[in-house]
Amino acid sequence: MRNRESVLDNLEKLYREELNRETKPNVSKSRLEFDFQRDQIYLEMLLDIRDLLRVEKKSPGAADSLLEKANKIRQVARLRK
Repeated sequence: MRNRESVLDNLEKLYREELNRETKPNVSKSRLEFDFQRDQIYLEMLLDIRDLLRVEKKSPGAADSLLEKANKIRQVARLRK
């Protein structure tokens, strides 16, 4: 599984390459920057959810229940508003 920094760095590299291209005159620079910021937020939220759902090696009786994981996701969703 790729780490958070690797995913976000790849996203940034992709947008920077597109921003430096001059082949699409109808795409404004501000629109591309907005798209980048939006996609970065979406990716960070998905990575947060992935981290919350990650199965960690614990003692047999200490695993998080599905309900506990759902509550963690709910808390992350509330923080992002």
